[in-house]
Amino acid sequence: MKVKLLRGMLLLHGLGMLRMKHVGYVGWPLMVAVLIVNSLGMIAHLFGVHATMRSIFIAS
Repeated sequence: MKVKLLRGMLLLHGLGMLRMKHVGYVGWPLMVAVLIVNSLGMIAHLFGVHATMRSIFIAS
């Protein structure tokens, strides 16, 4: 009985991992894009063109 329950938990865990992998394929490019935008914003802020960068992102 415990073995069947354990197998069921592993099976559900495996399905969850597949679902997380599927979400991961979508999430990685999005996270990279956010990091790039944040980096550009930080660099622009350091050089004093923060308002210009903000207007570019709002316009697009």
